Amino acid sequence: MNHVKKSRLLTAVLLFCMLTGCAVQNPQPAPISAETAAVTEAVPEAAPIVLQNHMTETERNSVNVHALTLLDDPTDEEHTVEAEIWTAADCLADLEQDHDYLTEEEYEGTKQYYAGHPDYKFIQYILVDGYVYCDYIPEIGYDGGVIDMTHTEGEDDAVTSMHFDTMEDYLTWRKVELQKEACEMQMGASYAEDCIRETRFVLESVINGDYEVIPCGTVNTDDPESLRWGNPFEDHRKEWEYRQDEVEAIRDSVQEISLYDEESDTDFLVHVTLPPDYDPEKPYPVFLLTDAVWRFGNVPELWQCMKNGEAAPVILVTLGFSYHTDGAADYIRMRYLVDEKDKTVDFITDNLMPYLGELYHIDYANSTLYGHSDGGVLTHYAAFNSDRYDNQPFGRYIIGSPAFWALYLWNAPDPDAAWTDYGYFDRNETFSKQLFVTGGSQEDPDYTSYYNGHDTTLEGIAHLEERLQAHGVTTAEFKLYDSHHYQYIPEMLVEYLKAAYPV
Repeated sequence: MNHVKKSRLLTAVLLFCMLTGCAVQNPQPAPISAETAAVTEAVPEAAPIVLQNHMTETERNSVNVHALTLLDDPTDEEHTVEAEIWTAADCLADLEQDHDYLTEEEYEGTKQYYAGHPDYKFIQYILVDGYVYCDYIPEIGYDGGVIDMTHTEGEDDAVTSMHFDTMEDYLTWRKVELQKEACEMQMGASYAEDCIRETRFVLESVINGDYEVIPCGTVNTDDPESLRWGNPFEDHRKEWEYRQDEVEAIRDSVQEISLYDEESDTDFLVHVTLPPDYDPEKPYPVFLLTDAVWRFGNVPELWQCMKNGEAAPVILVTLGFSYHTDGAADYIRMRYLVDEKDKTVDFITDNLMPYLGELYHIDYANSTLYGHSDGGVLTHYAAFNSDRYDNQPFGRYIIGSPAFWALYLWNAPDPDAAWTDYGYFDRNETFSKQLFVTGGSQEDPDYTSYYNGHDTTLEGIAHLEERLQAHGVTTAEFKLYDSHHYQYIPEMLVEYLKAAYPV
């Protein structure tokens, strides 16, 4: 019997152990009779799964594959400035569109002004790295000196004329104003610093003239949803949890991929870590972990398990957000993992995983999707809606400490649908995906104030187990660790890697 057939039989033995609760550490294959071996040799291999990529042209054009930048200093990054410059003729055309909103006196006065200054031109809008710039825009040819402007503040929108002798005087005043905004809006400590860096960068670009001129009308303020808003100098790399020495050790095996998703209007950031001795001609399962802000920190240990021969090689993938987004923030995780989980699963299923299949040789049938807490809500949704997709990128799902109670906190559509597993068993008689459902035996008191009469985390897990047993599902394992909500994760991931992907 060749090595491939032996590995397949060993995997079957391990699966039986996982489902029956017996030990899976350092497993040994059971003796195989000649008759069983003959039958096994005769079973044809299933055809490999092929996925259809549904990325739009815009999404494809947004993809950027590059080396790891997590460890880089964000202040060293290069940025671009684009300026939309209007002429007097552009202003006259725009004036006609706004005619109905002006008094006749305002209309005629403005028209005469532009008509009398045919050479007039100015910077109307600025984009920094594609984001709409919302601070002071200087005149063309500004040299860093005097700034005269008006400032609106207070509940009555009182307008004050402001004069600054130099750019530095303006930036000093502006930083104080931004710090006030940060306090009022409960923004992070770096908010004012990020905004000042952006404004300084724009002003210096105008002074040096090293900006790109873009056509008039590029920035369509009549359709604000088509524009990108935010501060491109905002950076949340400091929120990521990892050991730098461990990441440095595997740095050459890691690629970063930036992808934009039109459906959710979101910039995702994916880290792909190839296994030791990666062979591009061989197929590998993908082990995809959500919440990259935390889970990328677990990748070095998982990679080391493969290097030490404790687990078979897999491609480790973490899914997170652009460094401009705080992936650890509750409102971000609630939006993408709970309230808009359908869009995120669409992205993973029809964009991300097919695209990765174009870069790497992937064994989709044996690939795993993992999520924890809000991410557990996501993986539960993904598993029990997998039948709705033509693409089948995963044969395995880990539902970690699923916070089903989070479905009732904000804006999740039809939260009760989770308790029927999204109608999966109304549409299907059997469930063939491999499930590993985990939790911490001590975690229920951790979030008492959030339950509001709904199932606790452990109650949600218990009820899921009851439902699957009632439907005769035999491909699910449930395990509680002696832990609170998240402390067990590193141990669990290593244990799972060794059991699901044995050498």
